[in-house]
Amino acid sequence: LQARIDVPERSAALIHAGAPVRFAADAEPGRAFEARVQRIAPVVDRASGTVAAVVDIDNADLALRPGLFVRMGVNYERISDAILVPRAALVDHTGGRHVFVVADGKAQRRVVTTGLADGDRVQVLDGLAAGDQVVVVGQNALVDGASVEPLAPAAPDPQTATAKL
Repeated sequence: LQARIDVPERSAALIHAGAPVRFAADAEPGRAFEARVQRIAPVVDRASGTVAAVVDIDNADLALRPGLFVRMGVNYERISDAILVPRAALVDHTGGRHVFVVADGKAQRRVVTTGLADGDRVQVLDGLAAGDQVVVVGQNALVDGASVEPLAPAAPDPQTATAKL
């Protein structure tokens, strides 16, 4: 089978023929499927600002039928050892973004440079180190140097530790 998907213009340069695609079909709850991008249109649709791509789906087991509704996710890029933080940890301000890191019981404001986003997680390119503990609740009212006490034991959060995106 083949599926035609529309990729936002800003993301189109990140995908390529052969890129892996994961998807789910409403008709097959709880089952994950895999496919590959076959080709990408060379033009941007003026009306929608998207680029069309065709995805090849191996349907050897005939589990899928033409016309089914599916939700697809294209792996734009695989980044080893990316630092990810919950989107909720980011504080937007004039001129950029920052997070608060907990160090020695104090909140430290750190300006960060962000990269790719994956749902509720955002890649941090600069400003954090793997394993830094970031504040995810109440950070909008924090000031640099304020005393803070984590509510949970200081265990590495899998969303802020080194991970693959």
